[in-house]
Amino acid sequence: MLIGLIEDDHQQAKWTMDLLESAFEELCFHHFSCSAELMSALPDMADIGLDLVIADMIMLWSPHEVKPDWEFEHGGIRLVEAIRSTSGLDDVPVVFWTIYSANQINSNDLPHRSIVVSKALPPDHLIRVIRSVLIATGKVPQMRTNALWDMSDSVEFKPGCFGVSVDLKKVFAVLMKKGRRAQQEDR
Repeated sequence: MLIGLIEDDHQQAKWTMDLLESAFEELCFHHFSCSAELMSALPDMADIGLDLVIADMIMLWSPHEVKPDWEFEHGGIRLVEAIRSTSGLDDVPVVFWTIYSANQINSNDLPHRSIVVSKALPPDHLIRVIRSVLIATGKVPQMRTNALWDMSDSVEFKPGCFGVSVDLKKVFAVLMKKGRRAQQEDR
């Protein structure tokens, strides 16, 4: 399954790819770190095809170049419009993963077959939304079985911060619970 990830923050992009690779089997990513990069790749993307696009709403044109008519606050929407205007990619589903909440975005501005997920929500929410979107398109992703799934409420991504914070008490409690469950199963 090929996912186009449009995210200009390299740490968030890496975190997102790591999160999704830990949740789903057989994922490949094509990461676009700026709008100019994606626009130059559009002709080739139709041949490759995408199963899903995950886009940040706020996207610069380029870290080294300013494009006067580019509105970075809604750059992700403009990029999705460009993707959708490309033959063969006109119906690819989109998840906007952004610091904006859904009520801060005019739904009339959103392209069809797109959904907004706030980065302030727990990471497992993003995973559930992506799984639901893929299932709705007929692509059923294989989920990984992972002990860390039970720890999803102990890990919190904080937008604007550099990484992930972990509540060690919750992690320890989950590990202890798993250890007791394993001991009971052995008896």
